[in-house]
Amino acid sequence: MADNEEIFARISESLALQYDVIYYVNMKDCSFLEFVNNPIYGEFKAEEDDDNFFKYALKNGGKLVYSADKDKIFRVFSHDNVLELMNESKRYSFKYRLVINGKKQYNRTTIVWDADHENLIFGIEDITEETQREIKMADTPDGKDTLTGIRNQTAFRELEEMIQKGIDQEINVEPFALMVCDINGMRQFNRNFGRMAGDEYIRESSRMICELFDHSPVFRNGGNEFVVYLIKSDFRQRDVLFSKLQHINRLNRVNGYGPVIAAGIAEFEDDKDSSVNDVYERAIEKMQENKEELKNK
Repeated sequence: MADNEEIFARISESLALQYDVIYYVNMKDCSFLEFVNNPIYGEFKAEEDDDNFFKYALKNGGKLVYSADKDKIFRVFSHDNVLELMNESKRYSFKYRLVINGKKQYNRTTIVWDADHENLIFGIEDITEETQREIKMADTPDGKDTLTGIRNQTAFRELEEMIQKGIDQEINVEPFALMVCDINGMRQFNRNFGRMAGDEYIRESSRMICELFDHSPVFRNGGNEFVVYLIKSDFRQRDVLFSKLQHINRLNRVNGYGPVIAAGIAEFEDDKDSSVNDVYERAIEKMQENKEELKNK
Protein backbone atom coordinates (compact mmCIF):
# COMPACT_ATOMS: atom_id res chain seq x y z
CA MET A 1 0.00 0.00 0.00
CA ALA A 2 1.25 3.51 -0.80
CA ASP A 3 2.36 5.82 2.01
CA ASN A 4 -0.26 7.78 3.93
CA GLU A 5 0.57 11.15 2.38
CA GLU A 6 0.10 9.82 -1.15
CA ILE A 7 -3.12 8.08 -0.22
CA PHE A 8 -4.49 11.20 1.44
CA ALA A 9 -3.76 13.15 -1.75
CA ARG A 10 -5.63 10.54 -3.79
CA ILE A 11 -8.75 10.72 -1.69
CA SER A 12 -8.78 14.50 -1.13
CA GLU A 13 -11.40 14.71 -3.88
CA SER A 14 -13.60 12.33 -1.91
CA LEU A 15 -13.15 14.41 1.24
CA ALA A 16 -14.31 17.43 -0.76
CA LEU A 17 -17.58 15.56 -1.33
CA GLN A 18 -18.21 15.88 2.42
CA TYR A 19 -17.70 12.31 3.47
CA ASP A 20 -17.47 12.21 7.25
CA VAL A 21 -15.28 9.11 7.44
CA ILE A 22 -13.24 7.40 4.72
CA TYR A 23 -11.72 3.94 4.72
CA TYR A 24 -9.02 3.10 2.18
CA VAL A 25 -9.03 -0.69 1.77
CA ASN A 26 -6.53 -2.92 0.00
CA MET A 27 -8.66 -5.65 -1.60
CA LYS A 28 -5.77 -8.12 -1.77
CA ASP A 29 -5.02 -8.40 1.95
CA CYS A 30 -7.97 -6.38 3.41
CA SER A 31 -5.64 -4.00 5.25
CA PHE A 32 -7.01 -0.48 5.61
CA LEU A 33 -6.45 3.11 6.66
CA GLU A 34 -9.07 5.35 8.27
CA PHE A 35 -9.45 9.11 7.69
CA VAL A 36 -11.91 10.99 9.90
CA ASN A 37 -13.17 14.28 8.55
CA ASN A 38 -16.04 14.57 11.03
CA PRO A 39 -16.57 12.18 13.99
CA ILE A 40 -20.07 10.77 13.56
CA TYR A 41 -20.04 7.83 15.95
CA GLY A 42 -20.54 9.81 19.16
CA GLU A 43 -18.82 8.38 22.20
CA PHE A 44 -18.39 4.94 20.66
CA LYS A 45 -14.81 3.67 20.74
CA ALA A 46 -14.00 1.11 18.06
CA GLU A 47 -12.00 -2.01 18.83
CA GLU A 48 -8.90 -1.67 16.65
CA ASP A 49 -7.33 -5.09 17.18
CA ASP A 50 -8.11 -6.38 13.69
CA ASP A 51 -6.15 -5.52 10.53
CA ASN A 52 -8.86 -6.99 8.28
CA PHE A 53 -11.27 -4.21 7.31
CA PHE A 54 -14.29 -6.46 6.86
CA LYS A 55 -13.85 -8.17 10.22
CA TYR A 56 -13.25 -4.77 11.82
CA ALA A 57 -16.37 -3.30 10.21
CA LEU A 58 -18.63 -6.19 11.23
CA LYS A 59 -17.29 -6.37 14.77
CA ASN A 60 -17.75 -2.66 15.45
CA GLY A 61 -20.65 -1.96 13.11
CA GLY A 62 -22.64 -4.76 14.73
CA LYS A 63 -22.68 -2.72 17.93
CA LEU A 64 -24.04 0.40 16.22
CA VAL A 65 -26.27 -0.72 13.36
CA TYR A 66 -30.01 -0.50 13.98
CA SER A 67 -31.28 -4.05 14.55
CA ALA A 68 -33.65 -4.06 11.55
CA ASP A 69 -30.75 -3.17 9.22
CA LYS A 70 -28.16 -5.63 10.53
CA ASP A 71 -29.05 -8.41 8.11
CA LYS A 72 -28.65 -6.06 5.14
CA ILE A 73 -25.28 -4.78 6.37
CA PHE A 74 -23.95 -8.24 7.18
CA ARG A 75 -24.89 -9.43 3.67
CA VAL A 76 -22.94 -6.58 2.05
CA PHE A 77 -19.87 -6.43 4.25
CA SER A 78 -17.73 -9.32 3.16
CA HIS A 79 -14.72 -9.22 0.86
CA ASP A 80 -16.31 -11.43 -1.80
CA ASN A 81 -19.69 -9.65 -1.81
CA VAL A 82 -18.15 -6.21 -2.14
CA LEU A 83 -15.79 -7.41 -4.85
CA GLU A 84 -18.72 -8.88 -6.80
CA LEU A 85 -20.70 -5.64 -6.45
CA MET A 86 -17.77 -3.53 -7.61
CA ASN A 87 -17.05 -5.78 -10.56
CA GLU A 88 -20.57 -4.97 -11.76
CA SER A 89 -20.55 -1.24 -10.97
CA LYS A 90 -18.11 1.66 -10.79
CA ARG A 91 -19.90 3.07 -7.74
CA TYR A 92 -22.17 1.42 -5.18
CA SER A 93 -24.16 3.20 -2.44
CA PHE A 94 -26.48 1.93 0.26
CA LYS A 95 -28.32 3.48 3.20
CA TYR A 96 -28.76 2.13 6.70
CA ARG A 97 -29.49 3.26 10.23
CA LEU A 98 -27.27 3.42 13.30
CA VAL A 99 -28.10 4.02 16.95
CA ILE A 100 -25.71 6.67 18.28
CA ASN A 101 -26.00 7.71 21.93
CA GLY A 102 -29.53 6.31 21.99
CA LYS A 103 -30.70 8.20 18.89
CA LYS A 104 -31.36 6.88 15.39
CA GLN A 105 -28.90 8.14 12.75
CA TYR A 106 -29.20 7.64 8.99
CA ASN A 107 -25.97 6.90 7.13
CA ARG A 108 -24.96 6.34 3.53
CA THR A 109 -21.86 4.42 2.45
CA THR A 110 -20.50 4.94 -1.05
CA ILE A 111 -17.87 2.59 -2.46
CA VAL A 112 -15.59 3.48 -5.40
CA TRP A 113 -12.38 2.08 -6.85
CA ASP A 114 -9.17 4.03 -6.50
CA ALA A 115 -7.37 4.75 -9.78
CA ASP A 116 -5.03 1.78 -9.21
CA HIS A 117 -8.03 -0.61 -9.15
CA GLU A 118 -6.44 -2.45 -6.22
CA ASN A 119 -7.87 -0.35 -3.39
CA LEU A 120 -11.44 0.59 -2.59
CA ILE A 121 -12.55 3.85 -1.02
CA PHE A 122 -15.48 3.59 1.42
CA GLY A 123 -17.02 7.03 2.03
CA ILE A 124 -19.36 7.26 5.04
CA GLU A 125 -21.88 10.11 5.41
CA ASP A 126 -24.31 11.05 8.14
CA ILE A 127 -27.44 11.83 6.09
CA THR A 128 -29.87 12.21 8.99
CA GLU A 129 -30.84 15.80 8.15
CA GLU A 130 -31.19 14.97 4.44
CA THR A 131 -33.40 11.96 5.20
CA GLN A 132 -35.58 13.88 7.64
CA ARG A 133 -36.11 16.59 5.00
CA GLU A 134 -37.13 13.92 2.45
CA ILE A 135 -39.58 12.42 4.93
CA LYS A 136 -41.01 15.84 5.73
CA MET A 137 -41.41 16.68 2.03
CA ALA A 138 -43.09 13.33 1.32
CA ASP A 139 -45.44 13.62 4.26
CA THR A 140 -48.44 15.95 4.17
CA PRO A 141 -50.62 17.09 7.10
CA ASP A 142 -53.52 14.92 5.93
CA GLY A 143 -51.42 11.76 6.24
CA LYS A 144 -51.04 11.14 2.49
CA ASP A 145 -47.87 10.47 0.53
CA THR A 146 -47.46 13.13 -2.17
CA LEU A 147 -46.05 10.75 -4.79
CA THR A 148 -48.48 7.83 -4.55
CA GLY A 149 -51.52 9.26 -2.79
CA ILE A 150 -51.59 6.44 -0.22
CA ARG A 151 -50.95 6.82 3.52
CA ASN A 152 -47.52 8.17 4.41
CA GLN A 153 -44.84 7.53 7.01
CA THR A 154 -46.43 9.88 9.54
CA ALA A 155 -49.73 7.96 9.25
CA PHE A 156 -47.87 4.69 9.86
CA ARG A 157 -46.20 6.12 12.98
CA GLU A 158 -49.62 7.22 14.26
CA LEU A 159 -50.99 3.71 13.67
CA GLU A 160 -47.96 2.23 15.42
CA GLU A 161 -48.50 4.48 18.45
CA MET A 162 -52.18 3.56 18.61
CA ILE A 163 -51.48 -0.20 18.56
CA GLN A 164 -48.59 0.21 21.01
CA LYS A 165 -50.89 1.97 23.48
CA GLY A 166 -53.15 -1.09 23.45
CA ILE A 167 -50.18 -3.41 23.98
CA ASP A 168 -48.82 -1.31 26.87
CA GLN A 169 -52.23 -1.16 28.56
CA GLU A 170 -52.63 -4.94 28.06
CA ILE A 171 -55.84 -4.43 26.10
CA ASN A 172 -56.88 -7.36 23.91
CA VAL A 173 -55.21 -6.32 20.63
CA GLU A 174 -56.98 -7.36 17.42
CA PRO A 175 -54.95 -10.00 15.56
CA PHE A 176 -52.73 -8.32 12.98
CA ALA A 177 -49.64 -8.79 10.87
CA LEU A 178 -47.28 -6.37 9.13
CA MET A 179 -46.03 -6.97 5.64
CA VAL A 180 -42.95 -4.96 4.63
CA CYS A 181 -42.39 -4.57 0.88
CA ASP A 182 -39.35 -3.31 -1.01
CA ILE A 183 -39.18 -2.66 -4.75
CA ASN A 184 -36.43 -4.74 -6.36
CA GLY A 185 -33.92 -3.09 -8.67
CA MET A 186 -35.01 0.50 -7.96
CA ARG A 187 -31.49 1.91 -8.06
CA GLN A 188 -30.75 0.26 -11.41
CA PHE A 189 -34.12 1.38 -12.81
CA ASN A 190 -33.43 5.02 -11.90
CA ARG A 191 -29.97 4.79 -13.42
CA ASN A 192 -31.29 3.31 -16.67
CA PHE A 193 -34.46 5.36 -17.14
CA GLY A 194 -34.17 8.45 -14.96
CA ARG A 195 -35.90 9.78 -11.86
CA MET A 196 -39.24 10.65 -13.48
CA ALA A 197 -39.64 7.10 -14.78
CA GLY A 198 -38.54 5.88 -11.35
CA ASP A 199 -41.32 7.86 -9.69
CA GLU A 200 -43.88 6.28 -12.03
CA TYR A 201 -42.40 2.85 -11.21
CA ILE A 202 -42.99 3.56 -7.49
CA ARG A 203 -46.58 4.59 -8.25
CA GLU A 204 -47.10 1.41 -10.28
CA SER A 205 -45.71 -0.66 -7.41
CA SER A 206 -48.04 1.13 -5.00
CA ARG A 207 -51.06 0.31 -7.19
CA MET A 208 -49.98 -3.33 -7.43
CA ILE A 209 -49.78 -3.68 -3.63
CA CYS A 210 -53.03 -1.79 -2.97
CA GLU A 211 -54.99 -3.83 -5.52
CA LEU A 212 -53.84 -7.09 -3.97
CA PHE A 213 -54.34 -6.04 -0.34
CA ASP A 214 -57.51 -4.06 -0.91
CA HIS A 215 -58.93 -4.65 2.58
CA SER A 216 -55.87 -3.42 4.48
CA PRO A 217 -54.25 0.00 5.00
CA VAL A 218 -51.10 0.43 2.89
CA PHE A 219 -48.39 2.95 3.82
CA ARG A 220 -45.43 4.25 1.87
CA ASN A 221 -42.81 4.20 4.60
CA GLY A 222 -40.26 6.30 2.69
CA GLY A 223 -38.19 5.57 -0.43
CA ASN A 224 -38.91 2.11 -1.88
CA GLU A 225 -40.52 0.69 1.26
CA PHE A 226 -44.21 -0.01 1.80
CA VAL A 227 -45.91 -1.43 4.88
CA VAL A 228 -49.26 -3.24 4.84
CA TYR A 229 -51.27 -3.50 8.07
CA LEU A 230 -53.04 -6.85 7.70
CA ILE A 231 -56.26 -7.23 9.67
CA LYS A 232 -59.55 -9.12 9.46
CA SER A 233 -59.99 -11.03 6.15
CA ASP A 234 -56.56 -10.04 4.80
CA PHE A 235 -54.96 -11.25 8.03
CA ARG A 236 -56.75 -14.60 7.76
CA GLN A 237 -55.80 -14.89 4.07
CA ARG A 238 -52.23 -13.56 4.49
CA ASP A 239 -50.49 -16.70 3.23
CA VAL A 240 -52.74 -16.88 0.16
CA LEU A 241 -52.22 -13.18 -0.59
CA PHE A 242 -48.45 -13.50 -0.17
CA SER A 243 -48.46 -16.42 -2.64
CA LYS A 244 -50.42 -14.28 -5.09
CA LEU A 245 -47.81 -11.53 -4.78
CA GLN A 246 -45.05 -14.04 -5.55
CA HIS A 247 -47.05 -15.27 -8.55
CA ILE A 248 -47.34 -11.69 -9.88
CA ASN A 249 -43.59 -11.26 -9.35
CA ARG A 250 -42.91 -14.39 -11.42
CA LEU A 251 -45.19 -13.20 -14.23
CA ASN A 252 -43.54 -9.77 -14.29
CA ARG A 253 -40.09 -11.35 -14.42
CA VAL A 254 -41.10 -13.69 -17.27
CA ASN A 255 -42.77 -10.88 -19.22
CA GLY A 256 -39.90 -8.48 -18.55
CA TYR A 257 -42.38 -5.82 -17.51
CA GLY A 258 -43.83 -4.60 -14.21
CA PRO A 259 -42.52 -4.32 -10.65
CA VAL A 260 -40.91 -7.14 -8.73
CA ILE A 261 -41.54 -6.62 -5.02
CA ALA A 262 -39.75 -8.40 -2.18
CA ALA A 263 -41.96 -8.88 0.87
CA GLY A 264 -41.99 -10.36 4.35
CA ILE A 265 -44.90 -10.93 6.73
CA ALA A 266 -44.77 -11.19 10.52
CA GLU A 267 -47.72 -11.69 12.90
CA PHE A 268 -48.14 -10.09 16.31
CA GLU A 269 -47.64 -12.70 19.05
CA ASP A 270 -49.01 -11.41 22.35
CA ASP A 271 -46.98 -13.86 24.43
CA LYS A 272 -43.76 -12.87 22.70
CA ASP A 273 -43.95 -9.30 21.36
CA SER A 274 -43.76 -6.28 23.63
CA SER A 275 -43.88 -3.72 20.82
CA VAL A 276 -45.09 -3.15 17.28
CA ASN A 277 -41.44 -2.71 16.34
CA ASP A 278 -40.78 -6.36 17.26
CA VAL A 279 -43.26 -7.37 14.55
CA TYR A 280 -41.86 -4.84 12.09
CA GLU A 281 -38.29 -6.06 12.54
CA ARG A 282 -39.28 -9.70 11.94
CA ALA A 283 -41.11 -8.61 8.78
CA ILE A 284 -37.98 -6.74 7.65
CA GLU A 285 -35.86 -9.86 8.19
CA LYS A 286 -38.28 -12.01 6.18
CA MET A 287 -38.40 -9.38 3.43
CA GLN A 288 -34.60 -9.44 3.20
CA GLU A 289 -34.70 -13.24 2.90
CA ASN A 290 -37.29 -12.97 0.12
CA LYS A 291 -35.21 -10.30 -1.60
CA GLU A 292 -32.24 -12.66 -1.61
CA GLU A 293 -34.40 -15.50 -3.00
CA LEU A 294 -35.63 -13.25 -5.82
CA LYS A 295 -32.08 -12.17 -6.57
CA ASN A 296 -30.88 -15.78 -6.77
CA LYS A 297 -33.71 -16.67 -9.12
